[in-house]
Amino acid sequence: MKWLSILIFITPLYFTNANIFSNNVIVRFATNDNKKVSYKDSLTWIEDLKLFRKAVSANDITVVKKYFRFPVSTDNNEIWYLLLSEKELEKKRASGDKMLPFKEEDLVKYYKKIFTTPFVNSLLKVKTEILYKKNETETPLQYENKDKTYKMYVTFDTETNILSFNLAYKTIFRDKKGHMEDNGESNVIYNFTVEKNGHIFFKEIRLAG
Repeated sequence: MKWLSILIFITPLYFTNANIFSNNVIVRFATNDNKKVSYKDSLTWIEDLKLFRKAVSANDITVVKKYFRFPVSTDNNEIWYLLLSEKELEKKRASGDKMLPFKEEDLVKYYKKIFTTPFVNSLLKVKTEILYKKNETETPLQYENKDKTYKMYVTFDTETNILSFNLAYKTIFRDKKGHMEDNGESNVIYNFTVEKNGHIFFKEIRLAG
């Protein structure tokens, strides 16, 4: 009876301590689950950019689609000025929605006109470490042909959360004899929004020059 009394005394104490430990664990996990993740952290958007770059360079349209929210629609939808001639654009507007939202099937159809060789070549040369540290970087100058050069300026605006890829072209215009007449400049600007969770999504294309 003496040993039984001791066992009865110890057993409740053991389970009481176990319950206290268990409750602490529950509280700890509940606190972690409810904690808001700080956007300051992280390289997440840089890592997402690297994944996007990998998909674009591999022409993996299935993955690239994940960086779009269809239909894409902005005030001017300038993407269509990149993809279509004026006559083609007028015809398209006459036959449908004048706002011309950019749809999933349009990405498939015009993929190569959007993500051109100069864009891909430039994106592959972006120094992501510099971009993350300084929120800006630029690629070396490259040649599309003897008279046309391009480079890419990349910036991340921490106030607007816009990640911008400015593909800047310079073109030499020549006369029939091959003499230089003029220089021309143009820009195709790809803007992406960076979400609080670090994922990037296509926003718009702007044209200049």
